[in-house]
Amino acid sequence: MPFMFYVAANQKVELLMKEELANEMISGGVDKDGNELPPRQIKYAEAWDLKDEDGEYVYKEELREIQKESLGYVIEPYNSCVAIVPAVLDHGEYFIDRFQEAIEAFDNNCADTFRGSLRMVNFDTDALGSDPDFIEDLMFNRLFKPVFNVVLKAMSDPDKDALGQLYMEIMSHFAANAGKGGGEFFTP
Repeated sequence: MPFMFYVAANQKVELLMKEELANEMISGGVDKDGNELPPRQIKYAEAWDLKDEDGEYVYKEELREIQKESLGYVIEPYNSCVAIVPAVLDHGEYFIDRFQEAIEAFDNNCADTFRGSLRMVNFDTDALGSDPDFIEDLMFNRLFKPVFNVVLKAMSDPDKDALGQLYMEIMSHFAANAGKGGGEFFTP
């Protein structure tokens, strides 16, 4: 559940920030031939870190306030799923470390209603065994990444129920792994 909550919360932040930054444009840069590219919409991570000529953040505090007021929590770009997944896959960072950092940051930047909601993930339990590589694989590849992919797909279509879709995927997975056709898993 905590992974599902975090991924869904993350997607809400991404959509809100895209909407808030829709009219904010930055230079498109130059192409390989030195031609100037047209301006483009600034991305959330770029806006978060953008500083003016005096070294002051241009958007960071405003974006933080918008998230807190609209959603009740803040997820900084560094702790977003779209940052965590490539950090693990492409840069060899440990998922458990990154997710624990994200949990800590979330708890420090959320309303009391949400505080502690992600602490249900116990990465130190003996029940998972003593092999850290196995635990890492279990948490990232078998739990977090599938949840991330399903929620990402479902939330890209506003007519879909992301949590309902995730529930159906989980139930199908359990039914398949149990060698069942799924009847008893899908009946209330």
